[in-house]
Amino acid sequence: MMPTFVPTASPVGTDIPTNPPSKFDGSIGLECDYYSGDAVGQCPARQVCFLSDVFDDDRGNDQCICSPFYGHQGDKCTDLSTQSFLLIVVMGLVSLYSLCITGFTLITMKDVVVRSKRRKRPIKINTGFVTLAMGSVAMIFHTLLCLSFVATSSLIDSEWYLYRNLMGPLTALDATFLLPCLLNMSS
Repeated sequence: MMPTFVPTASPVGTDIPTNPPSKFDGSIGLECDYYSGDAVGQCPARQVCFLSDVFDDDRGNDQCICSPFYGHQGDKCTDLSTQSFLLIVVMGLVSLYSLCITGFTLITMKDVVVRSKRRKRPIKINTGFVTLAMGSVAMIFHTLLCLSFVATSSLIDSEWYLYRNLMGPLTALDATFLLPCLLNMSS
């Protein structure tokens, strides 16, 4: 004989708030406008505006939720998940790798300068030297970018100052130095 399931009332649903959350307490579920151009700025820290229904013409159902990229969870997005820990480890390793590449590049550039001075010749600033210099500057910005991911994911940056103010400029500076470096290496 199969057991039957009888639904019973449980205390799980009793703590649901009856009033809508305010922006100041950091609760998830605030309404926002995904198409306003400032979808992140409308929500509290550690939350993003989530488009609830792509085909909805009303557009009033968008809500602030915990950022799925950083893996924050909980009522106020203050708990870390496996995604958060994975992002911290991976971005930490990438920033360490970038820092090592920067160090090796600067050592190589130092050797070129020392050899030129030892031979009493002027330093040849050719495309290889410029590529190394631009690559090392790009790797410094890349390291800072990865470390800002680590800080945001690990809740060190609890108010998302790095995310909202530094991610764009760091990405632009990284690309400004890295793309010409990569184009120079490919030719």
